[in-house]
Amino acid sequence: MSKHDLRRETDLPEPADSTRRAAKEIVETVLLALVVYATMRVFVHSFRIEGSSMEPSMVHGQYILVG
Repeated sequence: MSKHDLRRETDLPEPADSTRRAAKEIVETVLLALVVYATMRVFVHSFRIEGSSMEPSMVHGQYILVG
């Protein structure tokens, strides 16, 4: 019998399985972050307030996001 045959379902996964699963989770997280970032860059624009026309709510130098 091999080592794999003796393992029960309640045993902890082998280190290689855990490492592979962790790497997959990291890759999925990075890809999701890139998709969210790209979507935000396409649909949300930032503008810098210049001048005092919007005071007191917004002051010169602040940024606003417009979607």
